[in-house]
Amino acid sequence: FIMPARVSQRRGAGLPWIVAWLLIYREPARHPRLSRAELDYISSEPAEPVEHIPWRVLIANRPVWGLLLARFLTDPVWWFYLYWVPKFLNSQFGLKLDQIGLPVAGMYLASSAGGIFGGWLYSFLTKHGRGINAARKLAMLACALMVLPIVLAPRVSNPWLATGLISLAMAGHCGWAANIFTIVSDIFPKRAVSSVTGICGFGGATGGMLVATGSFVLMEQLPINFPYWQFALLLLLNGLAMGAFASPNRAGVMNSLPPQHRGAGSGMNSTFQNSAQVLSIGIFFTLVIVGLSATLPQAMSHGLISEGVSKLVAARVAALPPVSTLFAAFLGYNPMAHLLPAGALSSLKPAQAATLLGRSFFPRLIAPPFGNGLHTAFDFAAGGCAVAAIASWSRGKRYVYRPSVTAAAPSVDGVPEGVVAPERAEV
Repeated sequence: FIMPARVSQRRGAGLPWIVAWLLIYREPARHPRLSRAELDYISSEPAEPVEHIPWRVLIANRPVWGLLLARFLTDPVWWFYLYWVPKFLNSQFGLKLDQIGLPVAGMYLASSAGGIFGGWLYSFLTKHGRGINAARKLAMLACALMVLPIVLAPRVSNPWLATGLISLAMAGHCGWAANIFTIVSDIFPKRAVSSVTGICGFGGATGGMLVATGSFVLMEQLPINFPYWQFALLLLLNGLAMGAFASPNRAGVMNSLPPQHRGAGSGMNSTFQNSAQVLSIGIFFTLVIVGLSATLPQAMSHGLISEGVSKLVAARVAALPPVSTLFAAFLGYNPMAHLLPAGALSSLKPAQAATLLGRSFFPRLIAPPFGNGLHTAFDFAAGGCAVAAIASWSRGKRYVYRPSVTAAAPSVDGVPEGVVAPERAEV
């Protein structure tokens, strides 16, 4: 019950900001405290051509690729902080769930301050004679240097000192992000800003799925008797990558729908996701069983015969379906006492029977066949992630629903009556 309460408190804390925004914000032309001179300055920017800049033109620009690469490499860092910090505080310092809240809150406050600092530093530098290019790069360099002391966080003994180091790194990342988001408007005209931002966002999402692909490939390199920390690190990497992929793509789905249909769109999205998860579990077990079936009978027969079981009994046991063996492995259970006939066990020497029923024989027996099945499942998972990355990259520019100014006509160009046809908007 603690976690829902914490979430509710954080959501409630955002309500005053909404009230303040509604009371204070006004469009420049309607703002009561905006002078005529300030309004004229805001409106003095010359109008730009309205022609759309195609993606093929933008992709040919080196700055686009530089920004895309920067987002590709740094976007997953934030998700790493989000998921890693509570686990780190618990494992490193023994902090419980009700003790983690205050340090994490401090980290997020520092992150907010870091975002403000990144923008302030850029403005400070430009006011003191630095050009736009130099000021932006110096601000990003300063924010990047703020991240470096985090390497000391696992080496300190005080949890609040570690919290300070992590907070500094998170603040630096948010300052960097504030500048990397704004640098697009420094380089490109207004009509291209949304497209370049979308390209860079796709880079972050696609990068997340490519990282997930790499995590499955790395899992294949682990030995069957792997060190736990290596497997845990790969699981963390995979989870962060999935989050970096899912968040922008889910936002893209919601942005493309008219407001009255976003509830249905969210339901469809969740339905497909839940159905795919169930389907993926079935595919995973099928692939593992297929891999087991290819090599388990021979390994089973050879292992039983080597411990004194007759060839006839060993062949019968090896011919059994591998499903029971698979679930016995998942449950940490040695099924030899049930697979072998009672007469077969009684005819063995006590040492041989103890070996067959012990804790090491069954895991050692199924390790190579089970590894073969896991490799097959990981190959499929890596291939699916690669396809998802390609799909994320190829879904086009950012698509935001904007209602047409004209009334909806019944069934025009295949659009059902009562639904306003969307148009592409640069936002």
